[in-house]
Amino acid sequence: MTAPSLKPRRFKIHFRWWKRSYSIALVTLLALALRLWAAWQLPLDADEPVYMRAASDYADLMARGDWSGIVDYQENAEHPPLVKLLYSIPFQLFDPPFGESPELLFNRIMSAVFGTIAVFLLSLIDPLAGLFLAFHSMAIKYTSEVYLEALPLAAIIGSVLALERASKGPRRWYWLSAVLLGIAIAGKMTYGMIVFVLVYFWLSKRPIPWKQLLLYGGVALVSFWAFNPSLWHDPLSRLQQSLFFHAGYTQSADVLRANYPWYQPVIWIITTVPWHPNVFFFLTSDDIIFWLSIAGFGLALKQRPWTAVWLASILAILLVWPTKWPQYTVILAPAMSLIASGAVRWFIDWARKKDSYWDYLSEMLPRPPKLFWILLFGLVIVLLTGKVVYEVQMAVLRRGWVQMNSTGTPLPSNEIHDLKTTPDGRVALATTNGAAIWTPNEDAPWGQAGQWYVPANSGIMDRNVLSLLQDSRGTWWFGTEQGLSSFDGQTWTSFTASDIRLENAQINALDEDSLGQIWVGTLSGASVWDGQTWTAYTAAPGGMLDTSIYSLEIQPTPNGDVIWFGGGLGISRLDWQTQSWQSDDFHDLGLGWAGIADLFLDSKDQMWAGTLGSGLARWDGTGWTFYRTSNSDIPYNYVQAITETDPGIYWVGVGLPTEPGGLLVRFDGQNWKRYNEHNSGFAGSEPLALAEDSIGRLWIGTAAGGLQIYTLQTEEE
Repeated sequence: MTAPSLKPRRFKIHFRWWKRSYSIALVTLLALALRLWAAWQLPLDADEPVYMRAASDYADLMARGDWSGIVDYQENAEHPPLVKLLYSIPFQLFDPPFGESPELLFNRIMSAVFGTIAVFLLSLIDPLAGLFLAFHSMAIKYTSEVYLEALPLAAIIGSVLALERASKGPRRWYWLSAVLLGIAIAGKMTYGMIVFVLVYFWLSKRPIPWKQLLLYGGVALVSFWAFNPSLWHDPLSRLQQSLFFHAGYTQSADVLRANYPWYQPVIWIITTVPWHPNVFFFLTSDDIIFWLSIAGFGLALKQRPWTAVWLASILAILLVWPTKWPQYTVILAPAMSLIASGAVRWFIDWARKKDSYWDYLSEMLPRPPKLFWILLFGLVIVLLTGKVVYEVQMAVLRRGWVQMNSTGTPLPSNEIHDLKTTPDGRVALATTNGAAIWTPNEDAPWGQAGQWYVPANSGIMDRNVLSLLQDSRGTWWFGTEQGLSSFDGQTWTSFTASDIRLENAQINALDEDSLGQIWVGTLSGASVWDGQTWTAYTAAPGGMLDTSIYSLEIQPTPNGDVIWFGGGLGISRLDWQTQSWQSDDFHDLGLGWAGIADLFLDSKDQMWAGTLGSGLARWDGTGWTFYRTSNSDIPYNYVQAITETDPGIYWVGVGLPTEPGGLLVRFDGQNWKRYNEHNSGFAGSEPLALAEDSIGRLWIGTAAGGLQIYTLQTEEE
């Protein structure tokens, strides 16, 4: 009988518990799942409509057999056509036009597949690096949208992988590397920056004859030309035009308006994508990868110096290049992932060599029973499954919602005071950073961004715009904190407090009556402009109830207009024909102080009033009906905005009485339906303005959460 060994059992760390092939497969599947999720959930991004439009045009040219038109196509010619030609495939498969078919999602899936291929190729070099890239939020975002990044990213990783194989084995890998390099640049020319890495390979590995080097470059150029139809006619001129465009673009209005600092690329790569928290609910690794790549940079210089060359050379170019868009940094993600992986492996090797420490630790710590590990593993699985199920449920509830803020969109400010739609289908926004006028369409959440008026580029009096209106003559009126400005398309005119004959010139409300007169509401009364003179109205016995006017609404009647004024104490209305006044003091009605934040005339000629403390009020011509928390399901008595979409369907913006935030409520006359951040895509900020656009979307301007757009058709599905 053999005596039991007294040798202490050794505590071992097993990190490679699976075969390498299994690890690569798992990382690849994980990358695909994350990118498909992002493709489904990400809102339409700024450049996607541009590339989709080009893809649609390419599809039309192919359908007509106009191959010369494809070669000479000039829309979005600053970028090579390869990726956009691939994006044309769904337009050839589906008959309905863009906006009515699944082209966007199909192309996003195509992009996600190429992004997954990039992860797979990197995993062939290092599975842990592939895992880092799989979770990299910037890489996920721009390889899951209809952008140009996914294909060239996969191509450059493949080119570097082939060149690394060629440096250790058969030289036939060189030619694959050259072809992939040409494809990468034909996808997006900025990916030609990888040439620094390739040059390093040529100079540092086995000596390569100059003849073979020139042949490699020739193969790459031929590949670039073959996959870039725009160069088939007059290649030198076309290439020159593209390069000149990018040089000029650095001074474009978009770049200058962004005004990013020279170190902005570092900010992009050091932080997880901040503007899509609902999409990136899982543990992303951007900041972890960055700091690990910093820690492992010195080690990379010794073990994989080409990764250090990749990171340092391209980052230097991005710091110098004036254009600082976030998608430009995606090319850095593979290099950082590889360097970070090296740092992690070094730490693991260092820890495993501490034999005495692990032996001591194994003796001090009890060995848990198998049941413990089974229960722990089961708990983790349950929690992860619950989280995924919850996010999928929320994703379904967020359908039809788009959130916009001043970061990454043309929205001037996150505080929107007023929204108006125009007869020609445009939407105008009054914000704390000027006024914006957009044309809604299916191509982008905001449609086509048009005018933006601030004192620096127009005759508008003040940057803080509180109200706006386009009158029947097409003239725009902007009510600001400092006064009133008008613009007829050529000339700006401004009116101060003395001009409108009131003590205060903070224009809270604007409206036009049937005579074409412009009414303004201020903190010191109301005034009307007949085209020649101003006539002021202030509080008086038997007249206007209150001088603090927050809202205005014109009610046409067979006997002339009735002008409604919402003030701090209640509502006053002026019969323009008879010049007679009627007032309703809400305090006298037993409702306490109830300032009128909004007035709205519905399709049934009923007047609705949103009060600041007394709920929602409705005037039917004979009396008031109040909807309050005490007698209805309205969530709060603080109502800031009202609109009507279909007849009898009302949307109400309510605020929280004691803290920032709010809800959107749908009211059909009987039932109240709440929309908040837990059951929809509504962000939770207090709605200040509501309007329906020409293509059936509800625009919601909030106090701090920017602009939100809801496709009303979703309500019917």
